Amino acid sequence: MRDAATINALAAVVPNPFAGLLPGTSINGTTTAISNLLKPFPEFTGVTENNMNNGGSYFHELGIRLSRRMTHGLLMSVNYGHSRLMESVSYLNGGSLALEKRVSVGDRPNNFSISGLYQLPFGKGTTGVTKIVAADWAISTLYTFHTGAPVAWGNMLYLGGDLQYDPRNVNHAFDTTRFNTVSAQQLSQNYRTFPTQFNNLRTDGTNNLNISVTKEFSLWEKMHLQFRADSFNAANHALFGAPNVTPTSTTFGVVTTQTNTPRVIQGALRLTF
Repeated sequence: MRDAATINALAAVVPNPFAGLLPGTSINGTTTAISNLLKPFPEFTGVTENNMNNGGSYFHELGIRLSRRMTHGLLMSVNYGHSRLMESVSYLNGGSLALEKRVSVGDRPNNFSISGLYQLPFGKGTTGVTKIVAADWAISTLYTFHTGAPVAWGNMLYLGGDLQYDPRNVNHAFDTTRFNTVSAQQLSQNYRTFPTQFNNLRTDGTNNLNISVTKEFSLWEKMHLQFRADSFNAANHALFGAPNVTPTSTTFGVVTTQTNTPRVIQGALRLTF
C-alpha cells in the first residue's frame, strides 16, 4: 500500500550542502529533497546500480527442421524452435544489489515457419503462344508465427486476481479493475515486489503469410525476362502493439498501436542478359 508518511518525509526540502558545487546537475540548487541526500554518493547523480557490469543472461533452444523435395516441382520446408532467454541485468529496487531475474524482452519462445515452392506443371513441352502463356509459372509461400514480447510493467499496485489477458482485445486487453488507478494513491519511494515482466503476459504474436508468383520468359538464348508479383501480409492480419500499462492513463489497458503494415501487393519485371 501507499505509505504517505514516508513519501512526505523523503520529499521534504532541506538546505543543500552541495549548493553551487555541482554545476550542470540536478543537485546544485540551494535546497534539495531529503531523498537525494540519503543516497550513498548523491554527488554522482548519473551513477546508479545499473552502471555495474555484473549482469548476465542465458539462452536454451530446441530446433527442428524438416525439408522435403517432392515430385512434380514441389519443395517444402518446416522449421520450429522452442527457446527461453532469461536475463539478470537490472535492479528492481534502488539501493539493493539483488538483480531481478526475469524473462528477457528479447524472448520469443515459439518460432514456427513453413515455406513452399511449387513449379506449376502447366505448359511443359509446349511451344509458341501456349508456352508463353502457360509455361514456367511458380508459386512460393512463407508463413511465420512468433510469440510476442513480454509486456513491461511499471511500479504498480496490483490487487490480485485473473487479468483475463488478451493481447488482441484492443479495447480491453486486461482487467484494469485488478489495479489501483487512483492518481493520489500511486506508489512512490517504495520497495518494489511486483516483477517487471511475466512469461505468460505478452504482446500480440507475429502471424504472417507472404505469397509470391513468378513467370519466366525466354526471349533469346542469353536473354530472359521474369515477371514477379508479391503479396506481403497476404491475409491482412494486424499485429498489435503492447497495451497501455500506465494505471492513471485514460487509455489504461487499451492497445493503441499496430506494429506491422497492412497487406502490400507489388509487381516487378526483371531483365537478365
